[in-house]
Amino acid sequence: ILLHLFTLVISSCYILVVSIPFPSSFSSFFFLMIRRPPRSTLSSSSAASDVYKRQEAAAREAAAREAAAAREAAAREAAAREAAAAREAAAREAMAAAEAQAKEDRIIQELVKFAERERR
Repeated sequence: ILLHLFTLVISSCYILVVSIPFPSSFSSFFFLMIRRPPRSTLSSSSAASDVYKRQEAAAREAAAREAAAAREAAAREAAAREAAAAREAAAREAMAAAEAQAKEDRIIQELVKFAERERR
């Protein structure tokens, strides 16, 4: 059996033509069509370019989402630091007010003791 192979290239496909001669007077032809892989070039008209552009856009969007999440996390941390600082300031003010009240109470007790001694 003799096989004759011919390959034709048509825009996006390879066409393989196989001719098998039989002992009788007729021959058989088989056509096999194989799709060509996309071009690796990034020309604006290629399907590979479209995929590349979609991947690039998706990567940009993911980076933008990550940056926004990082900004939000930083804002939350800053708000938490400010709240902690405000609590500390309020605690210091409360402590100072308590100390002032305690001092005032001691002065009043001393004055009461002094007044009682003077009455005797």
